[in-house]
Amino acid sequence: MWYILVSFFAFQIISRRYIKVGYNIELLEYVKFNADTKYNAPTLGLNTPGKINVIITGIFPGTDRALVTGDAISVGSVSFKVKSTQPAGVYAALTLEVVSLVNIAVNTFANNLEGQILDARDGFQTDGQLELADSSNIAGTYVYATRGELMNMAALGAGNDVTAKVYLMQVFVVPTKTDEAGGQTLNP
Repeated sequence: MWYILVSFFAFQIISRRYIKVGYNIELLEYVKFNADTKYNAPTLGLNTPGKINVIITGIFPGTDRALVTGDAISVGSVSFKVKSTQPAGVYAALTLEVVSLVNIAVNTFANNLEGQILDARDGFQTDGQLELADSSNIAGTYVYATRGELMNMAALGAGNDVTAKVYLMQVFVVPTKTDEAGGQTLNP
C-alpha cells in the first residue's frame, strides 16, 4: 500500500485535488484507492492501463480546516498486488503527478508537478522502486496474531466465537544488499 501525502504548508487543501498515480502494469495490479476520511468520496479514472486519475472535491462536512492545512496532509492510499509472474529484482514501479491543487478561494497553487516518492532509497525520488526478493531464499518465518491470546472462554454452544487475524511473515536474504553497520555484503 502506498500513502499519498500532500505538502503545501500554509495552504488549505480543501477545494479540489487532481492527482495521477502511474504504475508498472507488468509488475503491479491495481486493487483499490482509499480516500482519507477528511474528504468527500473521490472520482477515480481507471480507463488507462497503468494510470489512476484521482479527483477529490471538497472536504467532508464538519471537518476542521486545521486538519487540511500543513506539511503532510493525507489524501488517501492506493493498494496494489504484485503479479506472481515477476522474477526477483528491482523495478521502477510507481510515479506521481500533481495535476492541480486548488484552495478554498479557488486559487490553483500547484499545476503539473512531478510528485516526490519516498521509497527504500535515501531521499525523495520522482519514481518509486520496488524490490522483489527471491522467494526460494528464505532466512526465516514467523507468525503473529492481532490479539495476545486466542482462548475462547465463552460457554460452549452459545455462539460466542473469538476471532483474531493471524499473519505469516517471511524474511528473505537479499545478497545484493550491504549490511549498514558492518559494511559487508550479506550472502545466503
